[in-house]
Amino acid sequence: MKGAFMQAKQLLQQRFSGMEVVGSTYPVPATKQALAQGLGLAQMVGFGFVIFGDKLFELMGYAAPPELYVQHVAGNRVGVGVGIWFLGNFLQNQLLSTGAFEVFYDGTLVFSKLAQGRMPVVEELLSAVESLMTARLHN
Repeated sequence: MKGAFMQAKQLLQQRFSGMEVVGSTYPVPATKQALAQGLGLAQMVGFGFVIFGDKLFELMGYAAPPELYVQHVAGNRVGVGVGIWFLGNFLQNQLLSTGAFEVFYDGTLVFSKLAQGRMPVVEELLSAVESLMTARLHN
């Protein structure tokens, strides 16, 4: 999204010299933030399990770790750790991504990707801002 913002900023400033264009992040719902944090914690627990699993089973009173652990985790610690890292980061990014691209002019919504379900076409964006500017000048 940052690339799309920079492109829109450049086009708006070229068309309307002196216009200040400010970008900000769209707020992520609190439930998604909490889920992403919980996922980060689960990721750390997973890393601990991969690294210290043998000792954890020993502390829990097992004579030997379960065969499932030995076959799939102990024999491939690096692969499992990398898998946990990639999957955890992917899911966290999905939870924290809003997909928002909202354009306002002087407090008025000009375009909303959340409402439209698509990115704006350049001319659509420029003409909408120009229409608002013209309307404000005549009021």
